[in-house]
Amino acid sequence: MPSSDSTPLSKSPFSDPGLLLLKVLSLASICIFSAGLIAFWFGASGFNATNGRILSSDLTQHYAAGKMVAEGRMQDLYRDSKLGDRMGELFGGPNFGKTSGFNYLYPPLHALMVSSLVTLPYKTFAALWLAASVGLYLAGAYFILKCFPSLAGRPGLLFMAGLPVFFYGLIVGQNAALSFFIYAGAALLLCRNRPFLAGLLAACLFYKPQFLLAPGVFMLLAGHWRYFSGLCLGSLGFLLLGLWTCGIDSHLAWLGVMKNLLCGGQNQIFNLNQSLRYFLLSLHDSSPTARGLAEAAFSVFSMLLFAASALLVRWSRPLRAVGSQHALLFAISLVLLISPYVMYYDLLLGAGWWIAVMASSDSGLKLRRNLLLLFFWGITLFSINFEGWKVAPTAPLLLAWLAGGFWIVYQPRLRQLKAGCLEDCNILRKFLCRESNT
Repeated sequence: MPSSDSTPLSKSPFSDPGLLLLKVLSLASICIFSAGLIAFWFGASGFNATNGRILSSDLTQHYAAGKMVAEGRMQDLYRDSKLGDRMGELFGGPNFGKTSGFNYLYPPLHALMVSSLVTLPYKTFAALWLAASVGLYLAGAYFILKCFPSLAGRPGLLFMAGLPVFFYGLIVGQNAALSFFIYAGAALLLCRNRPFLAGLLAACLFYKPQFLLAPGVFMLLAGHWRYFSGLCLGSLGFLLLGLWTCGIDSHLAWLGVMKNLLCGGQNQIFNLNQSLRYFLLSLHDSSPTARGLAEAAFSVFSMLLFAASALLVRWSRPLRAVGSQHALLFAISLVLLISPYVMYYDLLLGAGWWIAVMASSDSGLKLRRNLLLLFFWGITLFSINFEGWKVAPTAPLLLAWLAGGFWIVYQPRLRQLKAGCLEDCNILRKFLCRESNT
């Protein structure tokens, strides 16, 4: 299905002042963060980068988990903080003084896959993952840009490579680039009218359940049942494979950790949590009543926003300029807002919707579009700097960005909805006036 495209950026990348500014920011981001990343690695001493932290520090949990699986201790990944203890044994130092209460958050099959690579020295393991992450993200960026031909070419790739959050994930060794690659591939399959295959591919995100289930339900509510069917079949396949290779006990232990995470018992960096849930909880005192009200407000608002957005997307399906790939990319970005635990590097999953907004074609909304593009770029830049804040403002900023982007992309249908509501109100007003006169 064709996408909503504007004048091809590859032909005139300097014609729009807003995009020119974004291009300059992207170039600066690539130069500065690349230099920092290179300095961390080439100035490293043993495990430690020049800033004193372990290279790709978040990757250490997967390396330690793979070691434990290779030692026949899979169930210990999810019990009594033994993963944190093993990380301390492997890496030591003050960086791992906070691992008490730390269990593995990923499913057993994920740990089993990693175990085949832990024979490598950690630094080699981390370097390979760094290279793979760069390749996966650039491949995902290529897939997304193929969905929007007006952005294809070097300018579009420059914009995506210049997102600060891309480098944040690389520095700490996160898997956000892999997750982005999976969803970008699914979006491209949707763009080429292969919804069932898109759902099968999206099931590869089994290691992040919140980003697997919620977008799937959204797509179902939006009327894309073939995508949902493929997602269910693929997820079932990964579940059966995991039960066959890792056993049911390890999966039950993993579910216990996930439950503990939702209840706040898992070791977490709460002051970097970007979710709407934590934002609302941070606004109140620690009394059970206040927390209960905040939790209830979050649940009600999230469900209403989720359902209303999905139904509006479903109602907009006749729009020729908006395809099912738009629905998927918006759904993923929406989950960034309503997921109970979202870190700054997870914002990379919003890059696809960012590009969809960039490709919008209404010339009358160009200024708003450019402001939204710069707004998201700024959110990703500063998201890592809220650690010292009592309340991270990312969630309300994301909400404003999502609402603005939704209007930009779906505004033809939304205008029809607004006109229809006004017409209904006028009819009701005339009816009431006539009844009062009689």
